[in-house]
Amino acid sequence: QSTWGTFVHLGDLLVSKTWSLDSVREAVRALLPAPPPATLACIRLREMLSEKAGSILLGTDVALESALMPAYRGRDRLDLVVEVLAEPEPLQPGQLLLSAFEWTPAECLGRRLQIIVSRDATKAELAAVIGAAAAADAASPCEPVEVAKVYFTTQMETEAAVETLNWTSDPSKPITKSPWYIRDGDLVLFRSEA
Repeated sequence: QSTWGTFVHLGDLLVSKTWSLDSVREAVRALLPAPPPATLACIRLREMLSEKAGSILLGTDVALESALMPAYRGRDRLDLVVEVLAEPEPLQPGQLLLSAFEWTPAECLGRRLQIIVSRDATKAELAAVIGAAAAADAASPCEPVEVAKVYFTTQMETEAAVETLNWTSDPSKPITKSPWYIRDGDLVLFRSEA
């Protein structure tokens, strides 16, 4: 998968909406190239939104239909993104998984970090989580960072495009509300406040 996704079609499965997520994972495991993941907990299922990996379907005994966003529950066909993880799924209910890219004018896109943050986090809390993760990744002291949500990959191509992003939104606002409406799989940029 690239920044937002190039996917390989694994095949088609006929499943019941009442199947548990682990039953779906078991069926998917049979489609995966060898060697298969050691445990079902290493198979991440996500909704496919247009050409992007969307919400992560969490749980083991949860019925597939209950895990889906309400807009997808009545559909007869559903595209899923399957990610094979090296370790069991770290995400817990109430958390979001985001991709955060570092922006520097000299390098454009730098490091990519996978960030787990509470769905209730504010923009300031997201910036603190990203700052701590960036510091740990670089083995350096934590520095304050600014964050902005990316809606289209073209917004990351030039410094002028990056400057049009909403870097100055209210830091006390929840990230899942206006103006960002962040969801699983969304992409954010971060840069040093200095």
